[in-house]
Amino acid sequence: ENVLDILTNTTFLIVVGLLLIGVHLYLLARYCTCCGHPKTLTASDVTALETFKELYDKLDVKTDEMFLMTKELNYLNVRTLTVLAEPSVKWGDTFEKAVTAGFLSDRAEKVNGLLQAFQYEVWEEVGDWASNLPVVAIAQEWRRWVANTMHRLRRPTPETKAEIRRRSELIDACRNITFVDIVDLRATPFWVTPESLSLLGVLRDEVKPVLDGALDTWDTYAMQESVGYKLRELSQYLAQAAKECLRVLEVILRTDDICIASRVLSFDGPPDFKPKSQFDVDLLKLCGQVYKLLHRPGDVSAPGLVPEAVADADADQMVLHVEQAGGKSDHLLGSSIDDLLKGLSKSERERFARYRTDTKPDKYGMTRWELDITLLQYVLLQSDTEALAACGSLVRYLSKFAASGGELFLLKALDKTHLAEVMARVRTALTQTMEASESLAMNVQRGWENLRAANKEESFWSSNAPVDNVRCGLAAARIVQNGVPVGMELLSEMLSKADKFATEHGSGELNKEVAAYMQAWKAFQDRFFKAVSTRPFAQLLVQNKTREDNQGERLMGGGHGTRGKAFGSLSFARRLGIQGKPS
Repeated sequence: ENVLDILTNTTFLIVVGLLLIGVHLYLLARYCTCCGHPKTLTASDVTALETFKELYDKLDVKTDEMFLMTKELNYLNVRTLTVLAEPSVKWGDTFEKAVTAGFLSDRAEKVNGLLQAFQYEVWEEVGDWASNLPVVAIAQEWRRWVANTMHRLRRPTPETKAEIRRRSELIDACRNITFVDIVDLRATPFWVTPESLSLLGVLRDEVKPVLDGALDTWDTYAMQESVGYKLRELSQYLAQAAKECLRVLEVILRTDDICIASRVLSFDGPPDFKPKSQFDVDLLKLCGQVYKLLHRPGDVSAPGLVPEAVADADADQMVLHVEQAGGKSDHLLGSSIDDLLKGLSKSERERFARYRTDTKPDKYGMTRWELDITLLQYVLLQSDTEALAACGSLVRYLSKFAASGGELFLLKALDKTHLAEVMARVRTALTQTMEASESLAMNVQRGWENLRAANKEESFWSSNAPVDNVRCGLAAARIVQNGVPVGMELLSEMLSKADKFATEHGSGELNKEVAAYMQAWKAFQDRFFKAVSTRPFAQLLVQNKTREDNQGERLMGGGHGTRGKAFGSLSFARRLGIQGKPS
């Protein structure tokens, strides 16, 4: 009996002990689950999404409301998580914009940059959970509207004006604290607090003034719709292309800081920022020159980055020798960098030398030679950008004649042969700009891929984050390249229009304007195109089988950085006045 009692007591103690252990483990699991589970939207977040939906409906703001919807996830059968049905996981992407800018494209670009910069700062604070936050979803919806609607507005119609007004009123409604739901929005992270990172602050202080400014000048936009529409459209396209080139130059080689919100795509005055590098010093000067050209039609004689281009036009032309390199690489460049630099102007060579001193190949995932070629292409894109802005200035000058005397006067005062010559210069500038931006982007992308493949230390230039300076630069370069066919089509339309009229000379008061224009045209020719055949280009090509296999590959297509691959394309050699000679 004693033995049975002992066994019974022992069994009882074991059972009790196991029960206690089980309860303890259960409570511990619950605690760990509650404290360590994936994040979930709070009741305040869900209420905020419902409030935003009501505001959109109330003000008749058209949008896809799926971005405001939530869904529930069962986590380990012990907790229900609430997340967005469509998280904003692609907030780091750059939205595709119209290849020809609308009349509000500058304002649209500023709004997009401000909102993406806000998203980036939130991501830095909370990590990937940012894609589920209501404020990031709202910012993403605004960016999508800016890219798909505001940037593409071609005409100042009453309907488009009403749509922009509704967006401005939506911001006002978000501030109306007489409604309890609006007050409750304050509980949502990053809506009001912290003050330094507040979506309401960005919408109220930055975005709304941009929208209201467009509404205040709407009558001016409407008055611009008259004769010479195609000419002004071409002028606007060239201006936008020059600005996008500035954006490429702003970020494509920048390593000291992330630059999501552009400092150069300004519409209310010449960009003014504190330079942090030699790149910035020259960029600021170039921005001022481009702004001057785009806002003072015909003023192409003011000194810019390449004032001595004509003086250096007779520089020695070099021959590019290309020879087989056995199994180590497909081809090698026979000419030295010094030889290639002889095709540059004096100021271009000086800029190249400064950049070369300030840059290190390992930061860009390139060899010294590869980085030198990339810097050469960067310098050439600077010159191409200025030439493109000068083209825009001349075309805008022509549009003044159309506005004053109509298309008939324009084509009579300036014969169709001259108009064809202007369009030919514009075509050359477009072609060179596309080649420069394309080869620069290809080389930079190879360097970026090399760094990521080697798991090198992350930087603002190349990182595993959703966005970095390289990807910002590639997006801008793609916009430039996608727009070139549209620009070429506009050129063809202008020439077709000119062929319909006979060559005559104008008379009267407007002949003074014609004389002033012809003076600007002469300055333009002397400065940018007198020796175009000897001017350096933006791409170096060494032909190889890899290139042929990947002939369809474009800027954002495949292709990983391989040391043996060639940098650039054959048109680069033609532009420099250099000939490729395969062995």
